[in-house]
Amino acid sequence: MSTRYHWLNRWMGIVALVSLTMLGGCIVSLGTHHHHDHECHIEEYADSEGDPVFAEIRAAGRLSFDSSRVEALTSIARRPELSPAAQVYLVRTIMLRGSFESSRQSVLMALIKNPSFSPAARQCILKHLDHLKFDATKTAILKAMRDRPTPAVSPEGADPTE
Repeated sequence: MSTRYHWLNRWMGIVALVSLTMLGGCIVSLGTHHHHDHECHIEEYADSEGDPVFAEIRAAGRLSFDSSRVEALTSIARRPELSPAAQVYLVRTIMLRGSFESSRQSVLMALIKNPSFSPAARQCILKHLDHLKFDATKTAILKAMRDRPTPAVSPEGADPTE
């Protein structure tokens, strides 16, 4: 008889443990939901389904290992003629799929250093800054964007050779 109660107690303990684990997972899942106000929008983004750069970013974002994902996305982030829409998609991809803070920082810094870094990508980084946990990382990214040289804007009609 005591063996029977021992088995029953063990079974109840397992059921309680599984139930608490599932409930805890729901609470964590509910707490990590992101609102739509964190979305980055750009007009060209909707027409990007057939664009090979978007397909490449999508494929890189789905790689299993973070190091492979970072290597592929950093390579894309360094491309000098990367469109603003592709930059926004790249930012969203690394912010949502990057496993480690250093991974996100690495890709974002490569994009910020890109000569074609766009205002749309800048805005998207700022909107997703709360995805970064450490103030040091946030500060480094903000500093990189702030210290970025801005191209001189010539007055309309001025001859650029003067």
